[in-house]
Amino acid sequence: MVVVVGPRAQPSSGGPSGTATPQATDGTEPGSWVPVMTGAGSAATTVVVGSADESTGVVALIRSDDAAVTTVDSVGQAPAAVSTPLALVATEAGTVGHYGFDQGATAVMPPVPG
Repeated sequence: MVVVVGPRAQPSSGGPSGTATPQATDGTEPGSWVPVMTGAGSAATTVVVGSADESTGVVALIRSDDAAVTTVDSVGQAPAAVSTPLALVATEAGTVGHYGFDQGATAVMPPVPG
């Protein structure tokens, strides 16, 4: 099982006109995470925890790409801490879901195993 904690999207000055270009805190383009996490999800039970409060957040990008990877938004908050292990269990059982409060979430919390 793999849990990946993605970065929050933060603007950085980018283009020649000085407009902000979305970039992760580690300097990578958040969009580059989508194929990597899709590949990880096809090889192992994978949950990506991160940001979806902006369209440039890694979780928002995975959700908008319809990647078959379980996501949890609200990184760094209590609901994400509770949802992450439950999301691992649900994903291991075959349910890919998108959990949290932001756009693209299919439920607030993953199902609790019985």
